Amino acid sequence: MKYRLGIYIPTLDIGGGQQVAVLLANQIAQAYPHIEVVLFLFQKEATNYYIHPAVKVQSLGITVYHPNFLRRTGSFINKAARLAPYLRNSEMRMDAIISILFNSNTVLLAAKTLQPQTTTRLIVSEQTTIGNALPFSRKNYLRVSWLRRWFYPQATAVVAASEGVAEELRVLSKNLKVQTIYNPLDLKTIDAQSQIPLPDWVKFDYIVGVGRYHNQKGFDWLIQALVQLPLDIHLVLVGDGPERESLTQLAKTLNLQDRVHLVGFDTNPFRWMKRSRCFVLSSRYEGFGIVVAEALAVGVPVVSMNCPFGPEEILQQGKVGELVKLGDVDGMAAAIQRVLEADGSENKVMRQQRAADFAVDKIAEAYLRLALPEAINQ
Repeated sequence: MKYRLGIYIPTLDIGGGQQVAVLLANQIAQAYPHIEVVLFLFQKEATNYYIHPAVKVQSLGITVYHPNFLRRTGSFINKAARLAPYLRNSEMRMDAIISILFNSNTVLLAAKTLQPQTTTRLIVSEQTTIGNALPFSRKNYLRVSWLRRWFYPQATAVVAASEGVAEELRVLSKNLKVQTIYNPLDLKTIDAQSQIPLPDWVKFDYIVGVGRYHNQKGFDWLIQALVQLPLDIHLVLVGDGPERESLTQLAKTLNLQDRVHLVGFDTNPFRWMKRSRCFVLSSRYEGFGIVVAEALAVGVPVVSMNCPFGPEEILQQGKVGELVKLGDVDGMAAAIQRVLEADGSENKVMRQQRAADFAVDKIAEAYLRLALPEAINQ
C-alpha cells in the first residue's frame, strides 16, 4: 500500500527547522519507498540543502511575510486555504502532514478548520520557546500564547525539540499532550564531510563556534573569553549574519584581530569542528542546539553555556561535555582551558555514543510512529 506524507516548512532558508524538515524528508523517502514524501513550501526557491530525488517539492505559491497587519492576516488565511485541499478527501489528500516551526504549525491547523472532517493526521513540531523565537513583548507573548492554545489541541500530536520547549507548551495548555523528539543528525554525512581538508592557510590550533552572527549566539562572549586563553589558541567562527561587523570590531578593540577568524558560511562546518581543539556553544538561548550534537558526532570536546534549552539535555547534565552558567564569560574561559589541558581523545567514544541517539533513522521512525505507524513495518 502506498502512503502520502507531507512535510511542511515555510522556506528553505538556512536554519535548524529547515534542516530538520529536509533530513526527515530525505530519510523517509529513502528508507520507506512505499511512502510518497512531499515537501511543502510557501514558495519554491534555490537552496543549499540536498533534497533526495524521491522527495517531491510542492510550492504553495504565496508570500512568506507581509509587514502590513491586514495583509499579513489575509496572507495567513490564504496560506491555510492553499493547504486545505491536501486535507480534503480527494486525490490530493495526504495521509499525514508533519509541520516544522510555529508559523507553519498554525497555518496547518488553521487549514484543518477549513476541512473539519479531515482524517489526515497532523503532527506539529515546535522548535523553540516564545521568548526565544520573538523579541520579548507582552503583545508578542499574548499573541503566540493565544494561537498555540487555540490551534495546538487540534493536532493529532504535538512534538517539542527539547524538554524545555515541551514544558512551556504544557504550561500554556495544561491538557496538551506533548512528546519530545530531538532533532536528527545524518551521521554518515557528518563523518564523510568532516574528513574533507581545511584551507591551506589554517596552520594554528583553534577553538570553534558555529552559527549565525547574531546576538542570540553569544559570539561576543566567546571573543571576550579568548582574551583569557593562551596566545597560540585562535578562534574560528563559522557562519554569517548581521553582527559580522560588530564582532570584527570587538576583536579589534580587544587586540584579537589576528586570532579571531570569521570564515563565513560553510555548507560543511563539520571539517572545522573535527580539527578544532574544542567546540564552544556560547548561545544566550536555543530551542535545541543541534550543533552541540554535531560536535559530539565528530568526537571533539564540547563546552556550552547552560542556556535554555537543549544543551543540558544533549550533554546529559554535563556527563559528555562542560556546562557553564549562562553569561559567565570567566567560567567559559576556565572550562575551555581545562579542555585544552586535557587529553582531547578522552571520552571520545562516550561523546560519539551520545550523538548516535540523534541518528536520523531513529528520529524519522519516532515521527512516523506518530504520523503513519501502520507504514513502518510494511
